[in-house]
Amino acid sequence: MDPGEEQGQAHLSLGWARDSEEGEFERGLEGASLESLDSLSRELDAEQERLQRLYGEFPEASEQGRFIKCQIREVAGQSGSVKTSAMVRRTQDDAKRTDEHARDTESE
Repeated sequence: MDPGEEQGQAHLSLGWARDSEEGEFERGLEGASLESLDSLSRELDAEQERLQRLYGEFPEASEQGRFIKCQIREVAGQSGSVKTSAMVRRTQDDAKRTDEHARDTESE
């Protein structure tokens, strides 16, 4: 793992996700460990729930309500990206383990 990946993983947090531009966010997900992706996914899910509760406290047509609705959409999109990245990482890890097992079996 190169230092850039380690640094990217260290910054994988709700604050990082909310402050990152889309390209930086996606690059961070690509270099993240499965554990980091799962942790960020849980944080984004909790944030989405918090925003949904908050949204219920304002009239739908209010400026605050519209702002929170926009934030919910953004967090939901990020959450989907994180979940997709985790799914891909799991598939890659499973394929890698299967390949390693096949090589181990062949060499016996």
